[in-house]
Order: sequence, then C-alpha cells, then structure tokens
Amino acid sequence: MPRTTQRRRARATTRDADDFFRDLVGGGDVGPAEDLLARASDALTRARDELRARVGLPAASPAPATPMPVATPVPAMPVASPLPAPTAIAPQPSEDATTTYFRMRVDADRDGAVDGRDPPTRWTWGATGRGAAVLPNVDSDNPGPAVDTGNATIDAGNDATDIAPLRIEPTPSTTPPAGTQLELRVSPPGVVRIFDGTSPGATEIIGPTAGAHHRFTALPTAPLQLGMEALRLAGRGFDGLVEITLRTVLPSGRRLTQRTVVRVAPWIMPNHTHRAEAVFVVDVGASNLRFRTELRRLVTAAGCTLVEHADADRWMQDAMEFGVTNLPSAGFRTVLRAPRDRPLQSFPRTLLSADLGYTEQGTLRPDTTFDSHGNLEASPAVDVGGKFYRFGRIYYGPGRPHERLDPEIRAFLRAQLVQDPFEVDTNWLVVGHVDEVVTFVPTQATTGNRFKMLIACPRRAYAILDGLARTHPTAPMFAGRSLDGTTPLQTDVTTFLGLADDVHPALRRLVAAGRVTHRARRLRRYNLDRQANLDAIRATMVRELGLTAADILEVPAIFMPNPHTPTLADALVPGMVNMLVVNGHCIVPKPFGPVVAGVDKFEEDLTSQLAPLGLTVSFLDCWDEYHVLLGEVHCGTNTLRTPNRGRWWLYQP
Repeated sequence: MPRTTQRRRARATTRDADDFFRDLVGGGDVGPAEDLLARASDALTRARDELRARVGLPAASPAPATPMPVATPVPAMPVASPLPAPTAIAPQPSEDATTTYFRMRVDADRDGAVDGRDPPTRWTWGATGRGAAVLPNVDSDNPGPAVDTGNATIDAGNDATDIAPLRIEPTPSTTPPAGTQLELRVSPPGVVRIFDGTSPGATEIIGPTAGAHHRFTALPTAPLQLGMEALRLAGRGFDGLVEITLRTVLPSGRRLTQRTVVRVAPWIMPNHTHRAEAVFVVDVGASNLRFRTELRRLVTAAGCTLVEHADADRWMQDAMEFGVTNLPSAGFRTVLRAPRDRPLQSFPRTLLSADLGYTEQGTLRPDTTFDSHGNLEASPAVDVGGKFYRFGRIYYGPGRPHERLDPEIRAFLRAQLVQDPFEVDTNWLVVGHVDEVVTFVPTQATTGNRFKMLIACPRRAYAILDGLARTHPTAPMFAGRSLDGTTPLQTDVTTFLGLADDVHPALRRLVAAGRVTHRARRLRRYNLDRQANLDAIRATMVRELGLTAADILEVPAIFMPNPHTPTLADALVPGMVNMLVVNGHCIVPKPFGPVVAGVDKFEEDLTSQLAPLGLTVSFLDCWDEYHVLLGEVHCGTNTLRTPNRGRWWLYQP
C-alpha cells in the first residue's frame, strides 16, 4: 500500500477515535448510549484494519454471529438419545466498503450555487481555493425588533436570501441496508444553525435549541435541501471555521463519514472612497443647531440624506462603525456598536432592520477613549509588496498602558482577516483617535492608487506662518475665537509665532493653582516634537500600506498641551484632517487660520491640494460645538455607505 494512502487512512482512523473520546469526556453531543458504543466499536475496528493493512493482511470481515457453545457429552453417562447437532447460523453479509450511500454538497466554488462534487475537508483562500461561506444572519427580516439569529425559523421577506445552501444527495444506484441511520453534526457547537429547508418557514434541526447533532427520522430518497446561517461573527475564541460532518451509520455499526469546513463571512469596513448614502448627526438642541443647519445644506449638496438623532452625547462617530458581510449571492451592512459606556450606546441597535444588521463586540465597562470608533478607520484598496488588499486595511490606535483598546475588539478585527489590521501610535494625543491625524480622500486617477492620504502636519503650518511673517506680519488669526468661552484667543501672525505652549488659559490657571505641573516652552518647539510623532505615524502608514510620497498630502495643523494632562496633545487649530468625506465632497473643520485679504491661508493651502483631485472643498465652523470639546466634524458625524459586496474569498492571508 502506498505510504500516502496509509497516512490518509491513519488520519481518518485517528479522527474517528478522537471524535469518540471527545464525546466520551463531554466534548460534544453524543446521542443515545448505543450510538456511543457504536462509535467506540467503529473506531476500534478502523484501527485494527489499519494495522492489518500496514503489515499486508486483508481487512477483517465483520465477525459472523457465533453459535451458543454446546458442552461435550460425558461418555460414561448414557442418555436416551443423542443431543441434536447445533444448527449453524449463517454469517450476515458485509456491506461494500467502497459504497457511499449519501453525499453532502455545498457552494464550495463560491459561485452562488451548490457544487456537484464532494466539498473540501479544508477551507482555502484565493481564486483556486474551495470552501463554502455562511452569512452571519444578524439583520432583522422578522416583524419584531429581534435579530434573525434569535429565532429558529427562516423568516418571510428576504431572510431566505441570507441562507447558505447545504444539500444531501442519495448516491445513485445504491440502496442502504435496512436499519441504516443518517446523522449530521457541526463543530464547534453554537456558532451555526442548520434548517430543514431554505424557504421561509423552515425550522432548525441543528442550533441553540436542537443541539449540534441531528439524526434524520427517515432516509432521503431524493436530494434533501437544507439551509445554513451563522449565529456569530469570528472573534475571540472562534476563528470563523465550522466543520460539518455527515455520517451514515450502517446496521453493523460501521459508519461512512464525509466532512467539510465552511467559513463565516467576515465583517468588512468601508472607506471614504465608497459612495455615501446617509450622514448621521446628534441633535443636542440649540447648542449645535447652527452646525446641523449648515451640515444639512452641505450633505444634501453631496447627494446624501442627513439623519438627526436627539441625544445628550454628541459624538456620533465614536458610537458605531458600519461594515458589510456577504456571500457570493447576497449580503448586507452590519453596524458594529462601540464598547463605549456613554448615552449613545443604545442608538446603533435602533438601526437594526432588513439588510442592516447589528453586532456587539467588547464590553461596555470598563471602557477607554481608544474604544471609541473614531479610533477605527480603514484605508482604500492597496498593494503592499505584491499582496493586494482589495478591501484596504483597518488601522487603529492601540492605547496607553492601563488604557488599552478593548481586547475583544482587537481579536474581532484580526479574526476577520481580509483587512489585516495594524496599529498606529496615537498615545501622545489626549483623545488618541486615528481620525484626528489621518484620513483618505478619493481621486480621479486612472493609474496607481486612486486616493490620497492626508496627514496633519505642523511643519507645513509653520512654513505658511513664516512666509506670512515676512509679507503680512499683522495678519489676524483666530478672529472672535476663545478656548474657554471667556478669554479671547485672537492674535496676529507675529505674536502667534512668539507664543509659549501654555496657550490654553485653563492650563495657565491650573498651573498657577498648583493643580497641574507644566513648564512652558515655545509653542513652535512643542509642535516640532508633535511633528516627530506624526512622522512616525507617516512611516507606519507608508510601510503598512505600501505608499509613496506622491500618495500623501500634508495638512496644516498646530497642537497644544491639554490643560488637564499637559503631557498629552490637543488640536489648537481645528484639525482639518478630521473632515467628513462624502461622494467627492470634503466637509472640513474651519481652521480660523491667518487671514489675508479675506482669505484664510490654511484653508487656501488645503483647497489648492484637494481641488485638483476633482474634490469639492467646503469649510464648516465647528469651533464652539465640537472643537473646544476636543472633536471636529468627523467626530460629530457618521456615514452609511453603499455596501461593497466584493469577493473577499479571493484574498490570500
């Protein structure tokens, strides 16, 4: 026997034995006692046959029934008549070891239809890979507000389109012996549900209620159509792979086994180059009415709908992140609630509807600033050293010691695989979100990367100011602005260039009161250090996304020490990088930079870089509503984008 055949048989034997002993110690649904004994007998028989094969002996046939032994008569004791000879019992015919009575079929080639050949026992990626996908059915096609995975039936509406097919076919020209049983198992339990059909009204045969093992009451005589849905996304403790086993148990106890592995479809984040449909903003009353009114005008001009939600928590970006999950034939968007213990925590679930799912990852308590989803962004598609990320890559700030991003969120993002997340050091910022310093905008380029990365840059801001100091030294800055609501910030270019870094009046007051320790130095010097932080971020983005200098635009930015934690930075000039990008429109925080002849030179510089890309640039005043509260336009909004149902299975991890 070839060694490869021996190894294959040995592995199959080992799997059956492993299954038996796992069940024996409580690792799965074992069924009735006779089933457990049959599994033990089968595993031992397979092991015996494998040993015989390795030494060149034929496999043993099933043992015939043994007649009851009869005691030998004692010669010295006469009997009236001799005992009749025992009647021999003919051995039962053995089943054909090569016959397979039932076959399992799935959409292993990912074309939206069930394959006609055996499914793979291993799930593989790429254009030549094989293995079916299952959708996490977390939208709501039922009449109530419950997620579809919360009930044991396929609902009406379009719920059936969210179900992946699984078919069991009788093998042509074979008839299983009387007494044959057919069973289906999944592992791990509790992560998928299998229905007895694929149409509305089909009910669970494997799942939270029925368990991980199903024995069919009657053997199918025609192809049996079943349906599958995933009950959860990959994440901590679950890699997204599910093994499905079909077993034919013959009267002799011998079992014919077929296995396949399916993968739960990943949750994939969109990016700013995808089309936007709706923008969400919090209505906090009169305090942001002016902002919302102007935002509505700009969003409408970009072809979007503005959705306002009344709440006391204004940071809509931090509350949630939208993503998409899909099969080859269907899919929908799913909102990920941020593990953030703030009033907006209940809002994402209100969005649950048909084809808009909902999922929670991470725990609300304790939470940190890094758990907010302004700290969770995705790049456009990139090619990094010949490896193509068709859905871009996710990036986030990991946090500081004792203030880390929720480990369940981190595990969840990594388990999706296709966007291969990476970390960006934002721990020098008091808020610490990646959207404070980096963003992406689309371009009309026809070759190379069809986007530009924007990064905050104090070096560029000071270059503009230094030029103005020679030509317009008295150009005003921060006209009508205040950081604390009482102390005017307005100054001119020359005065600003000489400022110390304790520019925030609250910092000066706290230092004077002995409540904060801070030794003031030149604001320019402080920003040179922040530039070093930003240059490190730039290097990370270049390395992880395969960018060139031509892919990056620098945006004027100036930082200052946070008054309560001076070792951490705030934006002094409203962070223009923290913009809302929708359908080629950039809605940018108004910077209140140096003004010459009615033109803000920081605005002019950014517009001169973005307009040639075919982008419309508008500046929106968010100073009082968001900036002095440590956020900007992007922080206060969130965007629902058209789902990109791409072929994620083509990715090569």
